[in-house]
Amino acid sequence: MHRSGSTWLFNTLRMIHIFDNESVYSYFFSEYDSSKGENASIHVAKTHQFDDVLDVRYDYIFTTCRDLRDIAASAVRKGIITNHTNTVVKYLRHVVSEEYENWRTYSDLEVIYEDMVHDKVCTTRDIANRLDIEIDPLVVSQAVEQLPFPEKGQPYFRDTQIHYGHITNGTPGSYSETLSSRTINKIERQFSDWLIGHRYMLKQPRMKWWKF
Repeated sequence: MHRSGSTWLFNTLRMIHIFDNESVYSYFFSEYDSSKGENASIHVAKTHQFDDVLDVRYDYIFTTCRDLRDIAASAVRKGIITNHTNTVVKYLRHVVSEEYENWRTYSDLEVIYEDMVHDKVCTTRDIANRLDIEIDPLVVSQAVEQLPFPEKGQPYFRDTQIHYGHITNGTPGSYSETLSSRTINKIERQFSDWLIGHRYMLKQPRMKWWKF
């Protein structure tokens, strides 16, 4: 999912293999260049949408999940969408249907954004365990945190997929600082089943309608 820690996951996967003494070619899926990766033992690709990705051979698929309200707020802060209620809801419909639900069936491990923020070392250990690789999760986590960011005006770094201004306010539950009450209420109405099913509490209780 966009704005759900996918770049952190991508770089954690890279670093786990690098610290396991593997040569790694990392790229965004649509930018794959076979000539650049021909000498690498491990390929790590990042993607959001599902389009034709499974046409290529893969060993593992890792996915991410985050509170939709925080995803929307992050997308607004990053300038991906405007801060208008209908625009936000339309964006989230796309994120859920085209990015989350399509991938969920194939996921070998789903990384929960809030767990990652709370304890990156533990999450790194879980990822390495799923790969059956023995590394020091603290060392890997520190290496990921120390990755450089482009300066303003510089292009994004292709190997890490890190952009200028990549991280905004990543605090879980901080969406009310960016989104209006109207937008939050509409998200909760439109996506109540998804939010509750993924253990995200609703700010407004779900209304019950009774017929007499």
